[in-house]
Amino acid sequence: MNRNRTQTYGILIVISLALPLVAALLFPLITDEAYYIDWALRSGWPRLGFFDHPPLVSWIAGLTALHHEIFAARFVVWLLHLISIFFVWKTSRILIPERAEMATLLIASTLGALANGFLLTPDVGIICMWSIALHESVLAVRGHPRRWLTAGLFTGLGLWSKYTMVLIGPVFLWGLIRDSRKQFLTPWPYLGGVVCALIFAPHVWWQSQNNWVTFRFQFGHGFSVNQTIDSQSILPVAKDPNKDDTGAQRLHDELFAAMSKVSGFSEAKETPKPEKSKWEKAVQYTGDFVGGLAGLWGLYALVGLACLFFGASKERRTQKPSQPAGIGIIEAGAFFPIFFFGLLSPFSKIEANWPAMHMAPMAIWITSRWVIPLRLSIAAIMTHTLALAGLVFVLSYPESLPGARNNRLLLESKGYRTLGDWVKKEYAGQALAVDSYQLKSTIRYHASSIQVAQWPGITRGSEYTRGDEDDQFVERKLLGQDVVTIISLKPAPKVITGFAAESFSGMRVCPNGSIGVFNITTPILPCEKGLREWWITTYRNQNPR
Repeated sequence: MNRNRTQTYGILIVISLALPLVAALLFPLITDEAYYIDWALRSGWPRLGFFDHPPLVSWIAGLTALHHEIFAARFVVWLLHLISIFFVWKTSRILIPERAEMATLLIASTLGALANGFLLTPDVGIICMWSIALHESVLAVRGHPRRWLTAGLFTGLGLWSKYTMVLIGPVFLWGLIRDSRKQFLTPWPYLGGVVCALIFAPHVWWQSQNNWVTFRFQFGHGFSVNQTIDSQSILPVAKDPNKDDTGAQRLHDELFAAMSKVSGFSEAKETPKPEKSKWEKAVQYTGDFVGGLAGLWGLYALVGLACLFFGASKERRTQKPSQPAGIGIIEAGAFFPIFFFGLLSPFSKIEANWPAMHMAPMAIWITSRWVIPLRLSIAAIMTHTLALAGLVFVLSYPESLPGARNNRLLLESKGYRTLGDWVKKEYAGQALAVDSYQLKSTIRYHASSIQVAQWPGITRGSEYTRGDEDDQFVERKLLGQDVVTIISLKPAPKVITGFAAESFSGMRVCPNGSIGVFNITTPILPCEKGLREWWITTYRNQNPR
């Protein structure tokens, strides 16, 4: 590759790497980010484990906890992203030195890299550690067997981020079988496993002391088995009303009757959907999985194959791809996560980010076989930049997007700051309850002075229903109050033993982020077209403690 072309690649790589940092500044806080930040605010931080995930994401979020600014944590996410890209370049320099910059630009300019380069999620840790562990294992099978120790080290660190890091085990095995079988007779691969186990052991110990809560939750989350995790909350579990429990349902019916003639309220009603058959679900889930993978690659998924196979250079058509030692690890690292989650996809809804660690080795594998036209990478950067700008515009002006009520990012980001301001004014000095970890964590972020608990039995359990002393302190205060308020995501007031439902009202989030409360006495909406509603139920405590 001549000097001018190398400089062009360098400039495009820098631009691609800068885009996530710009996004980190422009994007609002989303609910899961608030959740991980709140982990870092809990007493005893840094902890060895949490309900939903291993704790690495909370260690990153700890920087935000110190400054209470999401950009602080996102900046660390971006630094880890740079490290991931750097190791893609280093691994490419070993296997395909003449195309290292091409592989680096390919991965850096994908839509998945743009998102994973700034959002505070557990994925940033596993993607980074996956890239480093692959680099170390490639060196190991190329005659440096002691590198299995560092491969084990970074595999162990990856497990502190997401348990799916365990999928790298078969990748290592295939690399040894394909490129260095003699190393099975040496101690180094096994010692690497020992290092991994030692690094991960403190978290396993924590799990053993906490009823294996994260393992149980993650198994249910990934394999669609029963996700009921025993709640350790001291609050009575909320239940759906039955035919004898008319109070809560009556309040609901009265509000909806009063609002039925109000223009725009029909948007708040949820239309029940017919139950799909197992085959329909399998087709839908598999399609969602394939679509999610395509979304990670962005423009490359749409036009890449055409450019690779029909716009190929003569050199690429005629030369057989090189097979250097170590390429087997890259092949397995690229395809095994897709294969594993692909097998699960007909039976369980697989999120697009779950196999995201395949992207780094896939970029190397693709460029080891085909030349990526520079114009395609330039088009990808431009397209993904426009997509970023368009998303920021939609977040700022959601009424410009038809069907905004169903946009996940809008629902996870809009209105929470205003909700925090409203809660600080309405519930100063009181404890408040919510139905979900999303509401609790965002209220904690935007209204840190308010004591808030997640009431068990309404939505899935979380770190907040695990019986931690931080949460039980607030729960005891709720049990001592004469009146308890629960804010929920769905208009379905629950029946709670020892508490009598007294009132039920709604809160609409408008496209500009403002909110307004409506009830049976003031059936007035703050805006005709809203993004979503929250629902507020007040209960009389029949036996305050």
